[in-house]
Amino acid sequence: MEVVIAYGQAYPMVPPRIYPVDPRPEPVECTQHRWHVNGDGSLCQFQTDTAWDPRDSICDLIMKAAAWHVEYALMKAGVLDQMSLHGIVSNPAVDHLIITASENAYSGRDAVVPKIAGSAG
Repeated sequence: MEVVIAYGQAYPMVPPRIYPVDPRPEPVECTQHRWHVNGDGSLCQFQTDTAWDPRDSICDLIMKAAAWHVEYALMKAGVLDQMSLHGIVSNPAVDHLIITASENAYSGRDAVVPKIAGSAG
C-alpha cells in the first residue's frame, strides 16, 4: 500500500491526514461511510475529532492505514459489507476471512466465501 501523509502546521495538536495512493478509493467510495474514506479522499482514522492524542506516534496511524487496506481489499473482494467500527488490528473476528480470501486468491478458484457484515455505525 502506498500512502501520502500530510502534516498541517498544527501538527501534532491536529493529526496528519493519510491519503491512500495505491489502492486509491473510487470517488463513490469517498461518499459512503462504510468505506472509512473522507470526502477529500483521506482515511477516516478516528470516530471523533477528540480521539487523536498528540503524543501518539505516526507509526500507530500507519498501522491503522495498513489495517484499512486489508479491510478495503476484503470489501472489494465481496467478503465484507462494511468496515469494522474499531478496525481489525485488535479485532480477531475477521481473521478467518483474511485467510479464506487469500487462499482463494492464491488457488485461483472462485470458491464461495462466507460474507459477514462489519460493525460500523
